[in-house]
Amino acid sequence: MSSIGNGELQFGTSGSPTSLTDYTASVKDVSFSRNGDIIDVTTFGNAARKWIKGLTDADMTVEFFYSGSLYAALQNLLTYTAGGVSFQYGPDGTTSGNPKVTQTGTLNSSTGVGLLLESVDDSTSIGEVKMLSATFKISGAITFGTYA
Repeated sequence: MSSIGNGELQFGTSGSPTSLTDYTASVKDVSFSRNGDIIDVTTFGNAARKWIKGLTDADMTVEFFYSGSLYAALQNLLTYTAGGVSFQYGPDGTTSGNPKVTQTGTLNSSTGVGLLLESVDDSTSIGEVKMLSATFKISGAITFGTYA
């Protein structure tokens, strides 16, 4: 995972999916990954393979410092089936000109656009800080911009 440094992370909740809740103060690490399909379109008679771009997808893994309210929010989001929730991620913080990744979730389970919580893991070890890990899938197009 890469350190969030001065980063920012906000996302909707199961009770308010399109309104952002700021979780920045609870975040230790964020790993944000995007992938793009590469499709083989080689035909008979070609001497070399030909490729085209296909669909993209993204996911995010977040390590949080544990709190009871965050635990409840994530557990409720895990069972939320009405669609994806909105999110906003700033890997370098909210200073003007820094990159900002956003998406507005939909309240439609058939389109599922938005941040979808795939798994939550909490562990407790004697003498260590209690942490929560969450893995999200990002469904639909993402907007890449900058903070104003």
